[in-house]
Amino acid sequence: MKNMISYRTEGSITVMMSMILLMLMSLFFSMVEGIRLFDYHMQAKMIASKICADAFSEYDVYLWNNYGVLGLDGGYGSSDGDVSKVESRMLEFAGKVKNQEVSGVNITEYGLLTDNKGKPFIKECALAAEAIAIEGAAAKIRDEVVAIDGMAVEDLDIDSAVDQGSKAIEESKKKAEELNKQKLEYGNEQTIVGDNNSSQGDKGEILETAAEMPQASEPVSRENNPFEIYKKYKDSGLLGLVIGDSEISQKVMTKEGLVSKRELRQGNTSEVVETNIMDEALYLWYLGEKCNRYGDIKSDRCLDYEMEYIVSGKASDKENLEGVVWRLLGIREVCNLATIMSNSKMMEEASIMAVTLAGATAMPPVIEAVKIAIILIWALVESVLDVRALLKGDKVAFIKTESQWESSLSNLGAAVSGNSKAKSADNGMSYKQYLYAFIFMNSEENKAYRPMDLIELGINSREGYEGVRMDNMIYKMNIEINSVGNPMFASFMTLGNLENDLYKSKAAGDISYITAMI
Repeated sequence: MKNMISYRTEGSITVMMSMILLMLMSLFFSMVEGIRLFDYHMQAKMIASKICADAFSEYDVYLWNNYGVLGLDGGYGSSDGDVSKVESRMLEFAGKVKNQEVSGVNITEYGLLTDNKGKPFIKECALAAEAIAIEGAAAKIRDEVVAIDGMAVEDLDIDSAVDQGSKAIEESKKKAEELNKQKLEYGNEQTIVGDNNSSQGDKGEILETAAEMPQASEPVSRENNPFEIYKKYKDSGLLGLVIGDSEISQKVMTKEGLVSKRELRQGNTSEVVETNIMDEALYLWYLGEKCNRYGDIKSDRCLDYEMEYIVSGKASDKENLEGVVWRLLGIREVCNLATIMSNSKMMEEASIMAVTLAGATAMPPVIEAVKIAIILIWALVESVLDVRALLKGDKVAFIKTESQWESSLSNLGAAVSGNSKAKSADNGMSYKQYLYAFIFMNSEENKAYRPMDLIELGINSREGYEGVRMDNMIYKMNIEINSVGNPMFASFMTLGNLENDLYKSKAAGDISYITAMI
């Protein structure tokens, strides 16, 4: 075996070359670390967005499943909606990602569903409705509610008109009795000598006036007397008059501490959610689909007449239904009055009855006062028939024609007896459509906060969620995270005290349920 011969070659590197190599290595690793720093800051922004999404994934399930509305409960089941709870929860989601650790989460801006008079809530409901609404349904609602809202509905003081008419009839009767008495007293005198006695001249004038007055017409029966019918209306219960023996819900809720009654928490967002007329129409359609109402009880909730509550705002179903019925009578009274006053035949019937009730001795102003009262009572009777029809599910023409008119002045008493109701009209408006209009005419706060009352009560009925509040429901937020990264090649970098600052990062993130739903 041959001997192995090894050769060694001595080498050397100059100081200059060493410095060049060191500089190249420093440059190379600085570039690598710079890329890592860039990626680190980009990752921080992604982490901010991720923890926003993670936090908002914990939306209130009841609110979403039952109403299609998204909201993050800032109190996590309690009435305390401190955003620090949300910040702590988001910090849990952050954890440690890719060699960097989130050291703090700060919510810089947030908005609540109850902010800005509840417009974020209305907007979400409108967006939920837009996804499922039948094409053209919302546009139809928009046109109907705008038409009713634009109608000049004056507060007709029927009580005052009827009172004036009744007094006019009484005064006319007294005058007639006085004339009859004087006619009997002086009717047998053969001559009246005015020059001899002034009182005898007065008697002559009385006799002459009495002779010129027409005889009274056949009296109107008590059952068909408009003033007696109106008195019967006043004495009887309103709901009993229009609904009859139908069963009315007796449910009552506690109104204390509800959204519409308490001082609400406010978010600090600078965002202003705007709604337009189509959003309002979609929102009304949404309420019609989600809420109970008379004749359409969708589910067992704290109230059976939820849409009526949104209109009236009372604690009991009975009070809320009564409030809607009063509004219906007011609208229908105006519409029916327009029909009577535009129909010469109906106006003539009212004039004849006014003369009959006032008496032959009545003066034109007296007859006119009685006539006005009769017209108003007649319109009210027809309105009662209209409301009965609406509550039974029929549609009633907004402004009626003569053929659509149901009641008769000559048989007014029978018109409201039993279960009589107005004629149904295919081109008319339904009870549900009138509810849309009444809600539309409500204040902005009531339109948003009263439905939230009902939703909050529904959420609170669940065990463990008794403290949930709608003004804790977050719909958007902006956050800022603080994170710290770990250097890898920092030893090759000559950055001095800058190293610690380079590996500390602030990143912003934002999220909104409204934006996500659009």
